[in-house]
Amino acid sequence: MIKSIAWATDGSPSARQAFTVAKELARVHESRLLILHVQETGITRARLLADVNDHIPVSLERVVEQLRAEGIDAELAVGEACDGAAHRTILDLAEEADVDLIVVGNRGHGPLAGLMLGSVALRLLQAARFPVLLVPSYRGTPTTGPRDGC
Repeated sequence: MIKSIAWATDGSPSARQAFTVAKELARVHESRLLILHVQETGITRARLLADVNDHIPVSLERVVEQLRAEGIDAELAVGEACDGAAHRTILDLAEEADVDLIVVGNRGHGPLAGLMLGSVALRLLQAARFPVLLVPSYRGTPTTGPRDGC
C-alpha cells in the first residue's frame, strides 16, 4: 500500500507531466502527496551562484492549496543543495517524511547529454532506498509501438 508519495519538481515541463501521475496515484491510493523542491547553489570564483527560482515555492504553495481543496492531503517541503547534489537533498526530505514512492520527471536528454550534464532522476534511481517512478518526457504524441529498425 502506498501511504505517502513524493513528487520532486524543478518547475520544468517534464516535472509538470510527472505531477499528473503523482496526483492521480495519490487520489487512487488515498495517499498523502509531498511536493519536494530543491534550490541548487554553486560556487564560482567570483561568488556564490544560486538557482534563482524563488517564484517556484510560491507557485507550489498554491498547488498545495488546490490539492487540499480537491481532498488530497498535500504539503510542500523545500530544501537547498550544492550544485550536483539535489538528488541527495530530495532523498533526505523524502526519508524524513517516510514516503513510499518518489515520482519524478525525466527531461528526455539522451544518454550522452545525461552523462555530461548529470541527471537528478538517474541519481535518484541509483541512490534511493525506496521505489522511484520516472515519468518520461512526452514530446508530441507518444509512440505506440517499436521504432522502425528496432
